[in-house]
Amino acid sequence: MPRADVSYQFKSKAGIVKVHITTAGETFKLEINAGRNPMAAQMACIELEKQLTFIALTG
Repeated sequence: MPRADVSYQFKSKAGIVKVHITTAGETFKLEINAGRNPMAAQMACIELEKQLTFIALTG
């Protein structure tokens, strides 16, 4: 069972966003922390959806 624990931080137009991904087998947990800035969290979710859609279309 592959396992990963990855933390990533990036600066968006709305501020700093921290992403934490944990995997165990075929399950995963994704946490998005934009502090108290809901706009940054929303932008992070939109960017994530774009990336996942791209992966699904090319895979």
